[in-house]
Amino acid sequence: MSEADMVQAGNYSHLIQAELAKSILTGLGIDSELFNGKIDGYYNNAVGGIRLMVKREDLETAKEALSADMSVDEEIVTLGEEIGDGKIYCSACHSKKIEEKSITRAEGGNTIIGKVKSMFAGTIEYRCLDCGNTWKN
Repeated sequence: MSEADMVQAGNYSHLIQAELAKSILTGLGIDSELFNGKIDGYYNNAVGGIRLMVKREDLETAKEALSADMSVDEEIVTLGEEIGDGKIYCSACHSKKIEEKSITRAEGGNTIIGKVKSMFAGTIEYRCLDCGNTWKN
C-alpha cells in the first residue's frame, strides 16, 4: 500500500505506543502501516511523530478501536499483576473481595515443634463475595 492510499489513524511519540496501537488494529483485522517508525527517539517531533496509517474505509473503525476505554477494574487481578504479591484473590473469578470463613488449627502432637505448629499452622477457608467460590488454604 502506498501513502496515497492511506489516511492517518493515530500519531505517536514513541515506537512502543505506535506498535501497541498497530497490534490492536491487527487483532481486529485492520491492515495498518507505521510511517516514520524507524525514527524513534528525539527526532520524532521533527518529522511529525510516528504515524499509524490505515485504508480510508477502515479509518472510522480504527479510530473507534484506538479510543476505546481499556481500563481494568481495580478489584480484579489483571494478567499483568504479579500473583505472588501476597494478596488473596478468587481462583474462579479473580476478585479480591474475599472473606475468611473459618480457621481449623492443625494438631501438633506432644513435641515442642508440634505445639508451635498447632499454635500457628492451620487451614483457612475463604469465600469469594462476588461469585461464592470457596476454597481452603
